[in-house]
Amino acid sequence: MSGKRLAGKLLRLMFLLTLVLGQMPLAAQGGRAEGGANAVADEPQFTNQELFVAGKEGYNTFRIPTILATRSGKLLAFAEGRKNSPSDTGNIDLVLKRSFDGGRTWRPLQIVCDAGPDTCGNPSAVEDEATGRIWLFMTRNYGEDTLDTINNGTSRGSVRFGAPTAKTKGQPGASR
Repeated sequence: MSGKRLAGKLLRLMFLLTLVLGQMPLAAQGGRAEGGANAVADEPQFTNQELFVAGKEGYNTFRIPTILATRSGKLLAFAEGRKNSPSDTGNIDLVLKRSFDGGRTWRPLQIVCDAGPDTCGNPSAVEDEATGRIWLFMTRNYGEDTLDTINNGTSRGSVRFGAPTAKTKGQPGASR
C-alpha cells in the first residue's frame, strides 16, 4: 500500500474515532455511561454520518477532515473542498459544517477560505481555553504549485502558513 493511501486511511480512522469518542456519554465519575449499565445497551452511542460527500455541494472531492468539539458543546467540522479534482493542487477551499446538538444535525456548508484558483489547505482548529475563541491554522499556496516543486524550492511561490484567524459565531474577531 502506498504511503498516501495509508495516510488517507489513517486520517479517516482518526476522524471516525473522534466522532465515535465524542458521541459516547460518560459520567464525570469513573467514566461510566450515564443512566447505569443498561444505558449503553438501550441507546445507540453513535451514528455514521457523511458530512462531506464527493461530488456534492459544488466540490469534486473533500479531503483532510478535522473536527473540534468546543467547550460550549458545538462541533465544528472543517475540510478541504477540492473544486475540480481530487488533486493536491489547484482550486482548493477550506469549508466548515457546524453542529449545535452533539452531531445529530449539521448546518449547511460554509466556505471559510476561498483563494480563487489557489489552494487553502490543511485546516487545524483549536479553541483558546481562556476566551473560547476559535483559531484556524491553515496553509496557502499558488494552485499551480505541486508538492514536488514546493519541496525542492522551484515553485512559483512558497507555502504560506496563514496567520491564525479568530472565528467565533462565524464572524472574525466576534465575541462569544
